[in-house]
Amino acid sequence: MTVQVTDRVVQYTANGTTVQFDVPFQFFEIEVYSNGALVDPNEYVISQLSPGLTGSVTFNTTPPSSTVITISSATTSVINASRPGSIPLVATTSVASAATKGATAAVTLRKTWL
Repeated sequence: MTVQVTDRVVQYTANGTTVQFDVPFQFFEIEVYSNGALVDPNEYVISQLSPGLTGSVTFNTTPPSSTVITISSATTSVINASRPGSIPLVATTSVASAATKGATAAVTLRKTWL
């Protein structure tokens, strides 16, 4: 069985004037990091026409120049195996923490039987 994985992480370098950053991938939940530190959700607003579509993040305060802004999907996905009688698993992926530290992004899976 082949499983296609699409990175749902985008990274920007702030210029000291921009407050809005596009989220070019579809999402239901996201995590936002500033120089590798998780940003409090009260510090930005998410704009999206409908859940599950692309959107943008607008900061309440302009991030300083050279700040690395990382936006990552924090959505839980249900994966169904293709063999008969298989049991669906819930896989939680987290790639942002590795990406914000300059390392190769790693995927952490938490298995939960449905």
